[in-house]
Amino acid sequence: MVSLKDGDLLPIALPEVQTHDGGKTTLTAILAKASKGIVIFAYPKASTSECTTQACLFRDNYTAFMDAGYSVYGLSGDQPGANEKFRNKQNLTYTLLCDPTYELHEKLGIKKSPKGTIRSVIIIEKTPGDNAAVTHPGKILRKTKASALMSLQVAKEVVGLDGAKKEADVGGKKDAAGDVALPDAGAAGEGAA
Repeated sequence: MVSLKDGDLLPIALPEVQTHDGGKTTLTAILAKASKGIVIFAYPKASTSECTTQACLFRDNYTAFMDAGYSVYGLSGDQPGANEKFRNKQNLTYTLLCDPTYELHEKLGIKKSPKGTIRSVIIIEKTPGDNAAVTHPGKILRKTKASALMSLQVAKEVVGLDGAKKEADVGGKKDAAGDVALPDAGAAGEGAA
């Protein structure tokens, strides 16, 4: 299966996911609520060391992303209950998306085979105008495998936050942390919790 890559238009028909509080949503719905776009950081498992670091980095920078017009979301294969506990314990201010079937993971190209999440970050720009939900809700500005810290740095660079490091790269090349951009095809990758 070919997964979405940088520059691709986001299709309307993407799988529905649950939120940490048990609600249901789609990327189209969350993009419709965003001012300019969304930042999704994908993490393998709630309440594990590296995933907690990643979630807290985005929590600590949440206001800056919102001020820039980008809503922040975490995405994992965890059940809503696990993500709700994680969110409360870490005082996270944003919604955690739950995809225990890994259907959205697969479409986005961040599924670790057979079941799991490749630690990564995806920045999606909202399609302007009233017909966005009819044509396509957004465009992928960047999708890359990244460590906890690098996922934040990449997101800050793409969104244009002051002080963001410019070392992040795309196209399968290594970035400053030695992480490699996700391949174009939905191949398995690493992403240890």
